[in-house]
Amino acid sequence: MAIRAIGRNNGSLQRAGIKQRLSKVYLLQIGLITLVALLSVAATTFFLEKVLIKNALKSEAEFFWNKHASDSSFPLPSARHLQGFLNPGSNLPQSHWSELPSGLHSASLGGLEYRLYVSTRGGKRLYLLYSNQQVRKLVALYGLVPLTCVLILLYLSHWLAYRASSRAVSPITRFAEAVNEYDPANTTSAHFNPNELPPNTDFELYTLSQAMHGFARRLERFVERERNFTRDASHELRTPLTVIKAAVDTLAAHNQNKPAQVTLERIRRASTSMEELIDAFLMLARESSEQNGRDNTAIKAIVQQELADVQFLIDDRPVTIKESYHNDVSVSAPSNIVSAFFGNLIRNAVSYTETGEVSVEIENNQVRIHDTGCGIHPDNLDKVFTPFFREGRSTESGSGIGMAIVKRIADRFNWMIEIDSEPDVGTLVTVTLGQQSKA
Repeated sequence: MAIRAIGRNNGSLQRAGIKQRLSKVYLLQIGLITLVALLSVAATTFFLEKVLIKNALKSEAEFFWNKHASDSSFPLPSARHLQGFLNPGSNLPQSHWSELPSGLHSASLGGLEYRLYVSTRGGKRLYLLYSNQQVRKLVALYGLVPLTCVLILLYLSHWLAYRASSRAVSPITRFAEAVNEYDPANTTSAHFNPNELPPNTDFELYTLSQAMHGFARRLERFVERERNFTRDASHELRTPLTVIKAAVDTLAAHNQNKPAQVTLERIRRASTSMEELIDAFLMLARESSEQNGRDNTAIKAIVQQELADVQFLIDDRPVTIKESYHNDVSVSAPSNIVSAFFGNLIRNAVSYTETGEVSVEIENNQVRIHDTGCGIHPDNLDKVFTPFFREGRSTESGSGIGMAIVKRIADRFNWMIEIDSEPDVGTLVTVTLGQQSKA
């Protein structure tokens, strides 16, 4: 069973802004309006051709038949766009018209398109020929022109609405950019002051600025307190450790008793470990990563030092240390932070191994720490990096925050940690340091 912890992801999710969302909404509305307009033109054309024109020609035919019934010499309809033919009684322009059934038809004559309406009564047939050019003019007059005017008004109103929305959103966008650029460690909250906003600022933005101004002031006071604490802690915590180490050196120089020397060495190593932990805590307490790339630390020397320092943890247990270095690798991180990182991993491996072997291997950009200890129960594997969690089978007492510190350091420097463990078999910790320089 394995668990993987990956360093902080530097990628950012691309999100659409308010203006882009508004643009999409307005474009969608314009598209729907255009679609409706085109459907309306099609419906208007169909209505004019199939209903109005047909009814008009039908009414014209009824009027002629009524007049013709009382006066056989009543003239056929004749106008600029309408021409009538009676069969028998007049020559048809196209002989095949006589075969057409009653109703509305399409016809061609002299290269022009017409609407032909055929009506039958008393053995006679009336042919009314109506110009398609007039149909198109009616479609344009009653369909395209009104819809074009409506579309222009709608497009204009949408454009004005978009401009007004953009102006309304612009202050929020500028405020969001100011918040994004805000750094409590380097700037002040003066530019969030609501009193400095323009007089015509919306109430919502004024309220947001007021809240952000108060938040920024509290945050800056907090940052100042954190700066003071880290400065004081850096000095005050190191002073007693320095005194302890000096006292240990003095005692070691005046006391050659072997058991006393072993005890003093443990105190010295514990003091050194405490200094590393203090440095790690202080570094992790700072949000800024200015120190991340300032140092170039070789991993091999750190690992060798940490392996030498944990020898006293073994005591008389049948545990052997094995080292394998295929190459060296350097990381852009302070040496004391690297020591705290690998020191915790190596001390855990030794502490949880009653008998067997603890091996450390460096190959390419990976450091593998393997032990034959008690392993980690599958139910507890996902709790390894939880602060104050302990497996409960260690040979040494501890606070349970070592692996939490390891995880935070890995997050800070974008290292990856993989843990494979099996109860009563052992644990393998693989640290991938990314693209680093090799020696």
